[in-house]
Amino acid sequence: MAGERQDEDVSTLSFGPEFSKKVECLSDAEVTMLLEKRKNEGPDDEMRPLTLKTWEYTKRSLGERSVQDAMHETITLRQALSNPNLVNDDHALYPYEIAALCNLMSKDSEPEEAKALIPSLKRYDDEILENILAEMNKVRSK
Repeated sequence: MAGERQDEDVSTLSFGPEFSKKVECLSDAEVTMLLEKRKNEGPDDEMRPLTLKTWEYTKRSLGERSVQDAMHETITLRQALSNPNLVNDDHALYPYEIAALCNLMSKDSEPEEAKALIPSLKRYDDEILENILAEMNKVRSK
């Protein structure tokens, strides 16, 4: 593809030199919370159109949940997905993958769906992904 940079490929977790190792990947709930805080700090006309559209999109992605409920779930999911015992090999989930998994809305997601939406997860076999998704379901059912 013209203009595409060779060093950026989400399927291999290569994000390019501008994306430092110290950058935190945010879930939709986290972005919504940050933008909602900004929105509440001033009138709507102070938010740029793209920022406002981003807030509207991420807010919609939360469904019927409040921002507070979604944040609580995201924090709990992040803790569960960061557990080194969750994957039984030397390849722990990367921060990008954890944030992307937090955005999966369906409680009945299958490994193939997760791999299609988050291509870097293809390095795991279906059994490991089923364990990851089961752990997510435990958190969401509480």
